[in-house]
Amino acid sequence: MVYKRKAKVLFVGYGDTSRALIAAAIANDSGQGYMLARAAGLQPEPLTPELLHGLNSLGLGALQPGLEPLDASDLAWADLLVTLDAAATHACPLLPAWVQTRCYPYAPPENLESLRPLFDALQQRVAGMLGGMAMIA
Repeated sequence: MVYKRKAKVLFVGYGDTSRALIAAAIANDSGQGYMLARAAGLQPEPLTPELLHGLNSLGLGALQPGLEPLDASDLAWADLLVTLDAAATHACPLLPAWVQTRCYPYAPPENLESLRPLFDALQQRVAGMLGGMAMIA
């Protein structure tokens, strides 16, 4: 069973955009019946070629080397805004009244070896979000 309309989830990070990219890719891959996801950044930094290669090796498909900054159209689109670090939570602009928020803080990957644990943690978090949606569908 799926929702009548998919939830629109916006994952936002501050500086390092890899967490938002990973979370949105996982949500779009595993949450097809329940959600559409986008990633945005506050003060987004481009990914290094090494990190981009590492992210692509996780099986997420082709990812962009960076994100566009969070803007008003992203906020108007979203039903749920998930910040992935405390800095993003504090720097978020005023949100429309209908947008719910969550903060799931994760440290940015320090190196390629830290990508897999981050991916696994985000995959678990997104699975929990989907499980909640499936229970009320």
